[in-house]
Amino acid sequence: MALLEAGAFAKPVVSTDTCGVQELLSDGEAGRVVAPEDAEAMAQAILQLLADPTEAAREGARLAEVVRERFTWGQAHARYLELADAGTTRQAGMPREIASESWSKQA
Repeated sequence: MALLEAGAFAKPVVSTDTCGVQELLSDGEAGRVVAPEDAEAMAQAILQLLADPTEAAREGARLAEVVRERFTWGQAHARYLELADAGTTRQAGMPREIASESWSKQA
């Protein structure tokens, strides 16, 4: 969540490579990614961004673009409905088409 918030404000980030971070940051494009528990790499990445404000701003701007493209309220809403639909289908034990139709009538 913190990475998305940083992206919303076009701030450069340095993060460890956990929980899909690499997918969001694309190391060196929209932020810096370092190995977990590598304090030296984390420090170096931070120092590099501090030493090059132009690059830091470029990475922050790219992260903002990624967040705007991939993490909109509309996309979150659509994904929520997909998950709700999948849960309804599994719980009801009925074909997806029938469960989806039932879900649509309830909404």
